[in-house]
Amino acid sequence: MAMTPSQMLKELASMNHKTRIGRVIELGHQAGAGTNVAVIIAAWEQGDFYERWLALYTCYGSRDSEHVLRALSDSSSIIRGLACKLSVLLCDDVQLQKALALVPAKQQTVIVRELYKRQRFTPIDTFLQTLAAQGANTSLFKLLGFGSAHVVTQYIEQVLPYANSNDLRRLARLHPELLLASLQVQAEAVIDLDPDLTWRTNTVLPILAKTHPDTMLALVTALVRYTPLTNLQLQPLVAKRPNEMAALLFSVSDKVRLDFSHSIQRLNLDHIMQLIERQDMTLSNRDIWFRHVQPEQRGVIYTKYGKGWYDTEGCLSEPIVAALPRELRYQEARRHIGLPALATRPFQRLLYAAYLPWDEALTILNLFIKNPDPELRALALKTLMGAIRFHRDKLSEALTLVHARRNEQDPVRYAMLLGLANLPPSAWLPNHLDALAQIMSEALDAADLSSLTSHAIGKLIFLLLPTYPDWGAKQLVLLATKHGSLRRSNIRGNTIEERLSDADMQRLAPILLPVLHEWRDRERQEEIFAVASALGKRLRVFDGFFAILQDAVNTWRSHAEIALEYIANSRYELLHTLIPQLIERDRSWGTRRRVYTYLHRHRQDLITPFLGQEAFSGWFSTGRTRFVLPLTTGFHRWTPEQQRIFATALTSVTRDEKRDNQALFYVIHQLSALPAISPNRLIELAHDERLALRDTALRALGRLDDASQGIPTLLDSLNDDRARIAIYVLRRAILTMPVEKAFTLLNAVPLQRVTVAKEVIRLLGDLASEEAYRMLLTMYGREDLHRDVRIALLRALWTYLEKDETWNVMESAAQSPDIAIAKSVTRIPSDRLSLQAQQHLLAVLALLLSHPEPEVRQATLERCILLPINDAEKVLFPKILTALTSRFPDERNIAAQALFATYTGKHALAVSQVVTTLLPRRQAVQNVVFHLQRVLLTNKRLHMPTAYAVLDVLEQDALATRFSLGIAITALPVEELANYFIRLSVNGRLHAGMLIYACTMLENPQGRTDLTDFIHLEKAFRSSSDERLRRLAFAALVGLARTAQGWTEECLALQRQYRSDSSLLVADAALATRSPLDNEE
Repeated sequence: MAMTPSQMLKELASMNHKTRIGRVIELGHQAGAGTNVAVIIAAWEQGDFYERWLALYTCYGSRDSEHVLRALSDSSSIIRGLACKLSVLLCDDVQLQKALALVPAKQQTVIVRELYKRQRFTPIDTFLQTLAAQGANTSLFKLLGFGSAHVVTQYIEQVLPYANSNDLRRLARLHPELLLASLQVQAEAVIDLDPDLTWRTNTVLPILAKTHPDTMLALVTALVRYTPLTNLQLQPLVAKRPNEMAALLFSVSDKVRLDFSHSIQRLNLDHIMQLIERQDMTLSNRDIWFRHVQPEQRGVIYTKYGKGWYDTEGCLSEPIVAALPRELRYQEARRHIGLPALATRPFQRLLYAAYLPWDEALTILNLFIKNPDPELRALALKTLMGAIRFHRDKLSEALTLVHARRNEQDPVRYAMLLGLANLPPSAWLPNHLDALAQIMSEALDAADLSSLTSHAIGKLIFLLLPTYPDWGAKQLVLLATKHGSLRRSNIRGNTIEERLSDADMQRLAPILLPVLHEWRDRERQEEIFAVASALGKRLRVFDGFFAILQDAVNTWRSHAEIALEYIANSRYELLHTLIPQLIERDRSWGTRRRVYTYLHRHRQDLITPFLGQEAFSGWFSTGRTRFVLPLTTGFHRWTPEQQRIFATALTSVTRDEKRDNQALFYVIHQLSALPAISPNRLIELAHDERLALRDTALRALGRLDDASQGIPTLLDSLNDDRARIAIYVLRRAILTMPVEKAFTLLNAVPLQRVTVAKEVIRLLGDLASEEAYRMLLTMYGREDLHRDVRIALLRALWTYLEKDETWNVMESAAQSPDIAIAKSVTRIPSDRLSLQAQQHLLAVLALLLSHPEPEVRQATLERCILLPINDAEKVLFPKILTALTSRFPDERNIAAQALFATYTGKHALAVSQVVTTLLPRRQAVQNVVFHLQRVLLTNKRLHMPTAYAVLDVLEQDALATRFSLGIAITALPVEELANYFIRLSVNGRLHAGMLIYACTMLENPQGRTDLTDFIHLEKAFRSSSDERLRRLAFAALVGLARTAQGWTEECLALQRQYRSDSSLLVADAALATRSPLDNEE
């Protein structure tokens, strides 16, 4: 007998979600087999949410693509989402064009992405060509990356100006060669700084540097002709091509904040040494990178630069000494042992004994091993253990020593064991294991055993366990038996689960299991869970452990939930049997998170008793109160009856006047997530006198699966004080409607309230339709428009920046006497604009830079820095130069920043002319010079013409010497700098103040890091008859010593010479400068 739709629903109601969907798909297969299934499906398609949802699932079996197309217009967002997925599977190319035309942009992206995954390019390309023909650039650039290579090639040049960061990244992932080719052409064509191209390059560089490093390197090489390296985010390229990036860095000499430390092993020696000398900031944390350098390179690097790594007391960091080749390591260790500065600091000095030859180390450390001070004994013994790293043949001797000192107090014993645990696993040979086992056993038997010492023993065991699994397993059992614990341990940052393999765990399991059984019998649950935590993911192959955990779930009331969590995390499949047994035995298990989430996701057929209608007594509840499941998503997997029961429970909570607001907010959120339930209670609460509940209910109406159910109430709310909430809540519903319907609805909204009017205007902007645009223009013309609404309207017009009328509005706003209105125009983005629109934007910004209010001009200048725009015609340049002459200090300062951030040295003459007019105004000149110096520190090559031009102007004024001196030391080639100093001396401008300033800059080099510059300058003035120039020579020597090479013997010899200078000016400075010479006294 054929079943009716209601009978079929009744049959499905008793199933869980997975089984139910399987049955529905089977029905779909039968739809054309002469049964009444088609009647059932047709009835369901006209039914409520649940029935329509089931009907749509039958399409997986029936392959009914027309049904899917109809479902794309369903009022339920859940059903529409499922229809989008099905359209990709079932619709042909023609139907897909209909589908894409039906859905909003967000769903278009979903469909096109799924089509791309299945490589169905024909419907994608057809839709993209339709968008291009319609001039729909906004949608085109969002979706172009999913098209075929042919279509991407056809439209990429058209799309790139409009692409946002997500679009560019998609193109980089899906069509990297095409995007790179386009960017390469642009980079080779630029003749000046191009902010837009720089932004695009930075956006895709992290992706393309990994997949196409060589092509990306070629793009960067072309781009840096007119772009400072500091403007590019090159770290990903450094990781892939370190030598090539180092060469690029040296070729342009820009100072950048790149880090080559992590790529040090792949750098050749010449590049490493050049980085140390010329770009030392690119090799951060020397203690780490030096030990990763190739062993044969370390000695060469240290020999040349090691003295520059000494601190003021002549000490070298311990990790550097440890990484040196043998003879250099011995040399440095001996030097530190005899260093006067460390003579009274045994705790610092003894550390270096680990790097001596074994006999020397033993001789020195023996004196302290016998010291009555336990801290010194501990340090000496730990240091001796550390020396084993370099003398592995002495490990047996060290173990004998440790055994002999077995009666030491626990802190000393801990130091010895920790020293052994820090040795690499390869240092341990089979003949060492018995002695080590005896040492650990003695330590575990000690009465004063501490947790730190047991932790060190655990580290040792787990360190050796992969290499010696049988021995390690026995020691692990010994540790567990004697110490009674196996807590999580770290070995050089690796947890136990990372040190062990699954095979290791399976070998260890039979040995460890008896200990776990004993702990179980003694009710030592905490220690069992500590082992489970320590084993981590290796627990999954330990079968015997799960028997203990399953027993714990049934018998350990206070720890049962923890045991269930371990089972779920490691063997989730066991829950399929375990959880039904648990809730059958004790219904209070249904109040536990792991249980109710499992039922919610997998066994909906068992969840009905737990929907808040009754209270349970058992292990986890007393039976006096009902438990309401704290679930907020996934209710579409429930039957309508289950949702009704749960809604009844939630509704009763909302009527409980003793409930706190936070609990009520949560319940309201849950009610809004039930797709098969009418929002009647939410509508009631939207009229509640309690403002907090009322506003929360209004927001919940905007989250309904069927957004149309809440729209009448929300529209009604626009007429009273609920409007401030309702208008924002309406956004989601409006943006999912067809554009025409949304416009009609917005056109009917009363605009008396400012908050409502602002949001309506924003929504009109988001609609991006011609009707909405015309309405916005009409509204802007109203003289009575509130200022805040007018500002919101200007922002809404950003959607229409390709229309000429928009720019008429923007120009009008830019000249507004209202500061807030004018400032709102400064934030118009420059990306995603055509060349014509960019020219309009430049014209608007020029108007803003001429605005009578300094606050507006400053905001515009800040925008030029934060959101730079390509100004090939230099429309803004004269305006920024004018701002340099402003009487307002903040405006002058930001103008100087904008000038050097936006323009390079091609306009040096114009800058120098402005500086000439500023000479009588010292603060204004200082401002320009400060920012010029700052940009010269990182990028001399593009700004040197400006430096020369400004320097020529400043040298004409003796009172501007301080300014010219800063630029000269920062930027001039060293020969020109020497001549500059001579001119100052001859002209009488190198007075005491200038001399101090110059010496300070030379002794603390920032812009200059090239050793040869300091060498040349020192040599040029060393024998000068002018004591001031000799003082500069000594300052250059100090600057040289503070570079990578440090105080070499040649530098020290020259310092001795300067200390004997006939001039007190020179000699006093040389004596006051601390160096290794002072350590020889």
